[in-house]
Amino acid sequence: MPGAAAQELAHIPAEHLGKTDVVVLRLGIAMSSKNWSQAAELARHLVTIQPEQSGWWINLAYSVRRCESLDGAETILLRALALHPKEVMIYFNLACYAAVTGRISEATERLKAAIALDPHAKQMALEDDDLLSMRDVISSL
Repeated sequence: MPGAAAQELAHIPAEHLGKTDVVVLRLGIAMSSKNWSQAAELARHLVTIQPEQSGWWINLAYSVRRCESLDGAETILLRALALHPKEVMIYFNLACYAAVTGRISEATERLKAAIALDPHAKQMALEDDDLLSMRDVISSL
């Protein structure tokens, strides 16, 4: 684990690392303060101990996008999609990543999947800056 992120986990006593409430609290603080490297390491830990929780994967990808790369975040969500095929926000964020990298056809398909799972995803898409270039396409979905 690199630098400050390793220190973040080092400050959590070993007996607390298995208790998600402590790690979740620290993750919330790291994300609120936009300390993305710490948030990524904390979310990585949560994914390791509770991979069945889709939110940890989403938090991990969100943080990795900001402190490492969009490609890294996309890789995380593709892995999460295999475990959580009915999670709207995984499809939604994958659509955002595809749109930002110019893969509009793929973004459209991801958005269609998100909207099929939750019709409210369409309104979210219309308001998301990552999907700005697709407003006309989104309106027609």
